[in-house]
Amino acid sequence: MLPNVISDVRAQLKERNDTFSASDIIDVAREMLPRISEVELVELVGLLSSEHSRLGVLNDVVRIPDVTDVIVNGHCDVWIDRGFGLERISSPWKNETELYRFAVRLAMECDKRLDELNPYVDAQLDSRIRIHIIAAPLSTTGTQIALRIAQPKPPVLHDLVQHQSPIVERVLRNIVLTQKAFLLCGGTGTGKTTLLAGMLADVPSSQRIVIVEDASELSIAHDHCAKLQSRLPNAEGIGEVTMRTLVRQALRMRPDRIIVGEVRGAEILELFAALNTGHQGCAATIHANSGKDVISRVQLLGVTNGLSDSATHAQLATAIDLVIDMQRIDGVRQVHEIGALKLVNDRCEYFPIITFTPEVKVHSHFDEYLDSDAIQDLSC
Repeated sequence: MLPNVISDVRAQLKERNDTFSASDIIDVAREMLPRISEVELVELVGLLSSEHSRLGVLNDVVRIPDVTDVIVNGHCDVWIDRGFGLERISSPWKNETELYRFAVRLAMECDKRLDELNPYVDAQLDSRIRIHIIAAPLSTTGTQIALRIAQPKPPVLHDLVQHQSPIVERVLRNIVLTQKAFLLCGGTGTGKTTLLAGMLADVPSSQRIVIVEDASELSIAHDHCAKLQSRLPNAEGIGEVTMRTLVRQALRMRPDRIIVGEVRGAEILELFAALNTGHQGCAATIHANSGKDVISRVQLLGVTNGLSDSATHAQLATAIDLVIDMQRIDGVRQVHEIGALKLVNDRCEYFPIITFTPEVKVHSHFDEYLDSDAIQDLSC
């Protein structure tokens, strides 16, 4: 079916109503195209119905229970992640042309353009789905699409760590209740954001949480939570609101705890300022492969944004109490280790406190950072 015919029918449907059913599509198509065949009519209904779901042929995929990621590596290679590693599923596209057209429509749903001059898109479809698309000429292996899907219900800490020792849950709750400042580290897809949301649900309802994110992913079961989201510049290059600006605004919003969805730029300076001026229990996530690697990662962010090397080490050691290291072990997201950051001879150093995998091991610094009365059955 010709693209201009599809566009004309689509435009007529939207003029009549923003929401339309299969019968509405049939009525409009027969009115505009009296000679349309039954085969063409079925094709048109299927195409416009899937388009109207915004995610088109991926609509049913993102509705699979517990799916957090959908990965498309070209037209014949589609994967999902339900928390136990990537699983391959059948592809809904016959060829690369179909996939590219789908990607263009998906970009349009986010008010973005995907073409040769703009071959990548980073956007958010709604409060639940973050979208990244990269196509030719930058991608030489077909159109690449990555969807990150937030779960409709806020995560519960008990459910997130139920496959690990009960000690894990007790320690994490203790960190929140004693208002330790912490960073959650790990690689992509290790569950940092999900675990952070589960932990924050334990913050007392009398405390006000202000969340700063570049994409709205944190869903928290808490009575007093304000959420701020950064904004990219528009087509004219104006209107940008950075994470750093939002963290600064958050400081003026009478927060008890400031949460940064992910630290990866100049907002590290404002976060340091917040943590070193009396705000307890603040938290953030950061991409780092281990607790020890957090130091070099923050060091790079600090120096890149104007802090001296020594100042970065001093600020990090005084701002952050604990680092929680998330890992994928045998495909399963797990809390691997919790460690502390201390300043030693003007350098920030990482000290493991308690390791959970492959078995629970308590280190000598435990009593300094965690309330041993709240954690039973542990001994050095």
